[in-house]
Amino acid sequence: MLLLEKYLSDECDAVGPTYLQEIVENKTKYEAAEGGSNIDLEVVITVLVGTIELIEKAIQAYKYIQEKRGKSPSLTDLQESVESKLESQPAIDIETREKIYYDIAEYLRNLQERKERPEI
Repeated sequence: MLLLEKYLSDECDAVGPTYLQEIVENKTKYEAAEGGSNIDLEVVITVLVGTIELIEKAIQAYKYIQEKRGKSPSLTDLQESVESKLESQPAIDIETREKIYYDIAEYLRNLQERKERPEI
């Protein structure tokens, strides 16, 4: 959720922390507002769900490429792998997607380094 909050803070604020957690855990069913004081959050939720899918695919691609090659993938390899597997064009711009790929790669690379060199 940190990446969502970092890059989509307005969208996260719009749905609130409880509903955001449900969206992330895929525990929610969205129904469009039909009137009254309900705000139609369809666009916001679509962006959040698409970004969650992007993050999940990026993590899977990173791990797959790393396992297959025996080393961490380059940022270009990660991006190309994910973008080729997306079912539809994400609702977020390419610059934001590139930042997300970078953050995921850095996080997983650092995680791997900590496993290889445990702190004493």
